Amino acid sequence: MAIVLTLGLVAAIVWRLQWTNWNGSLQSSLSRATALKVRPGGLRQFASVPETLLWTDDAPAVAALVRGIHIDEKKSGSMCCCTGNPILEFYADGRVVATLSFHHGVILRWKDGKWNGDGVLTESSGAFVRACLAQRQVSGPAQQYEESVLYEKKRTESVKLGKGNTEHQGS
Repeated sequence: MAIVLTLGLVAAIVWRLQWTNWNGSLQSSLSRATALKVRPGGLRQFASVPETLLWTDDAPAVAALVRGIHIDEKKSGSMCCCTGNPILEFYADGRVVATLSFHHGVILRWKDGKWNGDGVLTESSGAFVRACLAQRQVSGPAQQYEESVLYEKKRTESVKLGKGNTEHQGS
């Protein structure tokens, strides 16, 4: 009986670890990416949004962006309620290898990927990814991040003053 329980526990731990290899699994999937398409909207609206905000097949630039994506594994795993905006589609050999939605300028959700929840970018990685996109005229994630920071600052001040403002910020 104890052996069965131990094997079950080991299997559960291994299963959880394979689904939470945040950085390794994404980097592996994106390692061959040579092009990037950025679209507005969240994952639920993906099929119905034909507009393209950015298309680049500058393979060195795409590789630099991929290398700059680092997930804070300790903060990752939950899911925010929004659908994200924009969507990042990474391509290799003309085929999509990963689709990520960008949430609040700091969180990535991997559509059909290997994560168990949303991946929170490290502070430096979030700044890097937002800057890369803004340099290519995709400023939405930077604006969303600034709005989130401002909202959180106001909410914290309100709580400190005893006003208890707990309304949720929409996105």
